[in-house]
Order: sequence, then structure tokens, then C-alpha cells
Amino acid sequence: MRERFIKYVKLTPRGRVYSSDCPVCKDIGSVIFHDDGTWVCMTCGKKGKEEDYLAEVRGIPVQKARCLLEGIPYVKETNSDVNSPENSLILRANGIAQKYYSAKLFSKEGETALSYFKKRGLSTTTIRKLNLGFADGHLLEELKKNGFSDKELIECRLVRKSERFGENYDFFRNRVIFPILNAAGQTVGFGGRAMDDSKPKYINSPESGVFEKRSLLYGLYAPGAYKAGSPFVLCEGYMDVISMYQAGVRNAVATLGTALTPDHAKLIRSYTDNVLLCYDSDEPGTKAAERAVPILEEEGISSGVVSFRPAKDPDEFTKKYGASELIKRFDRRENSFLFSVRQSARQFDLKKDDQKGAFVENVARKILAEKRNRNIYVREISRIYQIPEEVFWTVIEYLE
Repeated sequence: MRERFIKYVKLTPRGRVYSSDCPVCKDIGSVIFHDDGTWVCMTCGKKGKEEDYLAEVRGIPVQKARCLLEGIPYVKETNSDVNSPENSLILRANGIAQKYYSAKLFSKEGETALSYFKKRGLSTTTIRKLNLGFADGHLLEELKKNGFSDKELIECRLVRKSERFGENYDFFRNRVIFPILNAAGQTVGFGGRAMDDSKPKYINSPESGVFEKRSLLYGLYAPGAYKAGSPFVLCEGYMDVISMYQAGVRNAVATLGTALTPDHAKLIRSYTDNVLLCYDSDEPGTKAAERAVPILEEEGISSGVVSFRPAKDPDEFTKKYGASELIKRFDRRENSFLFSVRQSARQFDLKKDDQKGAFVENVARKILAEKRNRNIYVREISRIYQIPEEVFWTVIEYLE
């Protein structure tokens, strides 16, 4: 039995073999694993290899499960366009651009950009490991040296043509650069941040056959990024992820300036069924967490909401208080259901009977959507808001 399999799957020693639950018939402890990596369910008769079991448990393709167990990147088999001429061109250009941007950061032209990263508390080691860079506005010259024609410069999404002057120019100029990789470790795009108050503060590579913001997570392929069995630490920004990475938290990821989507949730579910929502402490961050919870739940992902107050975001908190306090905040995360109830409570004046009644009905409807832990939630909400449990159960039974 491969060591990686033991990390991904919860097994129980059973004499000379191991047992676990069946992902097909759901019978508890009915699956027996053998030393040669095969398994069989003693209840329904389903059997297979380690990758077959992992694929069933996580709901992912067998090929992806095999890649996870072998520790190699997975490229989606069904994506027939991955090797198209246009996508291959983009990937080749991005590879050249990443090296160029990284080199420029440590050149004379990149002194201001490097100083920016240093002021944000990043070490040279972190900067180099994550291939952070600087766009000086002359990448197109580097691409031309590598044989790109004027037509290909536009097609690779890194260069644009001026409508006014008809000349080509770099898409990223005078910005610090964050390379964005897919789950296979390919550089599919970049994020660029202004170093001053210029607007927009952040820009991303244009959408393409390899770069779709709705299905990419920054930090997923950072060196040593994901430890099997660990929850994803889901953030809002690049710097949140990088600060946590530098502090030793290697399973932090972020959406690319967009709200969490069902595609993101599906991607996360192929790795883990547990997420810590680490959004900004302001009202938009709270709203974003509220919207993310049901999207994750739809994919069978449980979540907890982490508070970083008095800091404004995970980046500030990590730099100010350090890794040990960060882990404590993770441990004190709020159950996402109770978080949702707390946000709802803000809409009602619980000192008024009619408002309290409306709140109880609101909570009852939330509880009805829960298949598990109803008793626990009613008991806890009753304690927090000083409303008798019987009141909630009466409304729940009426609505059911």
C-alpha cells in the first residue's frame, strides 16, 4: 500500500489488513484493503485498486486519483483544447514572461518593485520561491527575440495593439507580478498590482483557453502547497496567501479577484472536503463569506469562518501577530452555520417580539435545510440568543 494513499484515506487497522467505509454502498467498515493495493467491499462486492477507491471517495476521475497517489501533476483529459496551437502559444509565452519578470525584479529597473515587496514584509526566499516579478513594459522585445511574430504577440495575450497609434505595447507595465499556475503547474496567466494609487489596483491576464478566473485558485501549485488531508485556507487576495505561505501555512489559496464560483468549489472538492474561510474583516469580506458558504455546501464541503479582527485582513494579521497566533485563529473558527445565523440576526431587533418571531422563522428555515446536527444547532442558537429551544422546534415542525 502506497504511503500517499494512507495520507488521503482514513484507514482502521484490522489485524494484518486495514478497513474503511465503502464509498459505493456506504456500509461502515466493510471495505478490506490488502497489501498489494487492492480492496473489496464485503457487503456489496465492489472492488478495485487504490486509485479506484480514492476516485470514488472524492468524486474525481481515476486518472486524477492516480496522479495524486503518484505525486505528479494532473492535466484534465477531457480538455481537448489544452494542446491547441493557440493555447500552446500562450503557455510558451507565459513561460518566457515568468522568467523575464522574475529576472527584472532583481535588476536595476526592478529596484522600486523589489522595495515594494520588501516593505510588504516578504523575504528574498519567498519572493524567489513564488517567482514574483516586475513588469517593466519591455516584455514584447523579449518575446520578439524568442521568435514571436507581431500576430503571435497579440495572440499570446501579453501584448496589445494601440487603437490610437497602431503600435504594440505590453499588457502589464510598471506593476509587480504574481504568476498564476494551474493544478498541473503550468503558468497560465499573471496578476499585476500597481505600486502606487493607480487604478485599477489589480489586473489579471485576459481570459483565454488556459486562463479562466472562475476555475483557478492562486497558490494551489505553490511549492509544497498542499498537504493531503488538510483543509484549504481560502483567502481573497494574493498577499494573504503569500504571507501565510511565508509563515509556514502552505495550504492557503485565493480566488483571482472574483467571488467564489461553483467551479472553484468543484476544484477544491477534488482535494479536500474542509475549508477555512479567511476573508477580509470588513463588510464586503463578511458578505463574501456568506455567499461562499452555500456554494461550498452544495459540493459537500464543510467550512468554518475565521475572524482576523482587529486586523483588516489575513495578510496584516499574519505579519503583526505571527504564525502561532494565526493557527490559534484557525482553531477558534466559527461554524459556518452559526456564522450564517449571526449575520441574519443583524437584520432583526430581537428586543421586539415581532422581530424576534421573524428571526426564529428565518433560523428555522435554515435548520430545515440542514440534514445533520439539527439538535446541536437548535441547542447552541437557543443558548446564544436566549430563546427557548421549544420555540424553534415548534416553528420547525410547522414549516416541515
